[in-house]
Amino acid sequence: MKYSKLIYMLIVIGIAVTFLGVASAAEEIINGETFFIPDGFVENETLYKETIDSDGIKTIQKGFNNGTAGIIISVGDYGNARPKLPTTMPDFTNKTINGIDGIFSEDRNTFIYVNGTHDININVYNVALEDILIGN
Repeated sequence: MKYSKLIYMLIVIGIAVTFLGVASAAEEIINGETFFIPDGFVENETLYKETIDSDGIKTIQKGFNNGTAGIIISVGDYGNARPKLPTTMPDFTNKTINGIDGIFSEDRNTFIYVNGTHDININVYNVALEDILIGN
């Protein structure tokens, strides 16, 4: 009887943790890359931009805010080419966030990294970059 109560409690805890995890972030796909935006943030449609430059690089930018904090994510798709991280950018240093290597500027609150044929630029205000779950 003791084991059945223990198993029941573990199941209830597992279900609660699953629902809390689902409620804590919203999945957002931008130009083929998946991001998880923290709970409470909503898309700011005035920050949406979609451009294609003269080299054919398609960039999509989306912004999110919660009234006191904001996130802007820009993803450039290089088609068949693999972009490279800039090696000399003022105020940027090498940094790993959530297991992803890139470059970071504390002054600009910006993290830039490359994933396959995409370059990703994440800019935040009043929220830590480490709080943003980046899905690959």
